[in-house]
Amino acid sequence: MFAAQGLFFGGSIDEPAVFSTALSASDINTIYNSAQVSPVITRAVVNPGTVFKGSGSSFSVWAEGSPSLSYLWLSNGVSLGVTATNLTISSFAVGNPTIEVAVSNPYGSVTSSVSFAVVAAAPAFTQQPPPATRYNGRPFTFSVAVGGSTP
Repeated sequence: MFAAQGLFFGGSIDEPAVFSTALSASDINTIYNSAQVSPVITRAVVNPGTVFKGSGSSFSVWAEGSPSLSYLWLSNGVSLGVTATNLTISSFAVGNPTIEVAVSNPYGSVTSSVSFAVVAAAPAFTQQPPPATRYNGRPFTFSVAVGGSTP
């Protein structure tokens, strides 16, 4: 429809600027930073799925916005004191934790969070099959016992 009217750009431009010379990378960065952009999460925190008691997991977030961005990681709404883009928790307790990161700058803030289950025990064999001599062509059976938490 726009091409038929001689228009090839289907959007709009807010506050265009025309410069008489090419801009350097630092000039472009200065103009971008003057826009006062609040943070935007470009890669959210990923859910680790089911986690077993005593095991750990790593989390990360990617965000963009006017510098400088600040990060704060929380677990069930309580600050963990970590202010980096990555978080590693080495040992979880049984429950349903929510891990959240708040990304902020002077122009706003945004959060990303995940909730997941931490179960008591990983699946494990509690009784192995005993060693036995088996003959070719003869029927045999093995049995084992396992324990752990569901799922």
